[in-house]
Amino acid sequence: MLSLDFSYHCIVPFFATSGCSLIINETLYKYGHIISLFLLTSPMLLPIGFSIERFVAIGMAYQYEKVQTLIGPILSFVLVAPNFVVFYFIFRNETFTDVFISFLVLPNTSAPSFNNYIWFLVYAMIGNFFCNCVLLIVHFRFKKRFLLENTNLSVRYAMEEISRSSKFTLILTFTHLLFFGAYTMGSILVRTLGENFFGSFLNYSVARGVNCAVPTYNLLIAYIGIVSLRHLNAEKTVQSVDDS
Repeated sequence: MLSLDFSYHCIVPFFATSGCSLIINETLYKYGHIISLFLLTSPMLLPIGFSIERFVAIGMAYQYEKVQTLIGPILSFVLVAPNFVVFYFIFRNETFTDVFISFLVLPNTSAPSFNNYIWFLVYAMIGNFFCNCVLLIVHFRFKKRFLLENTNLSVRYAMEEISRSSKFTLILTFTHLLFFGAYTMGSILVRTLGENFFGSFLNYSVARGVNCAVPTYNLLIAYIGIVSLRHLNAEKTVQSVDDS
């Protein structure tokens, strides 16, 4: 869905018969816009759940193989549910009557509120990144203590798994923060410069539309995640061979 939205204004011009053909239908834009933004913002909140789950995993290392927990599904619901509430208050009075060439271009009336929400998400991601750094430090100290106490094999295995998953989460969190932060600053910069800076409404609209194509970085994040996971699994395999 997001990939389709991001590429919409890049593909349609090849088939448009006039300038008006680039304008998205009002009803289509209304639902496509809200769904796209929801899918764009929800992943910003989920990494917080990863951090919480990692802290819980460290605390439950001794029961790693014995305890089943529903913390993952619960956190997913708890973190995503507020997004519905925020979107309701942002768009409840929006008429969606402007002219749009991209599903991700915000209406002028709801843009300030949504931009404030985006900044909140950026701050939340920064805080979560530092929490992941703290998590790795805490894990390192716990791991040393467990090794000194000669804990059983299952606990050592649990600590190793927590270490790898925490590193993986940290890599994805940093990558997401880096690209999403750049995208957010670019979006707000274009709106701050305004129509006068770009010389005309058309140039201003194009600048906003082009900037909205930037979130295709989500595909890059997926690639980085796959490469990182393979690297961590390779380290695990090498360590298993050395231990044996």
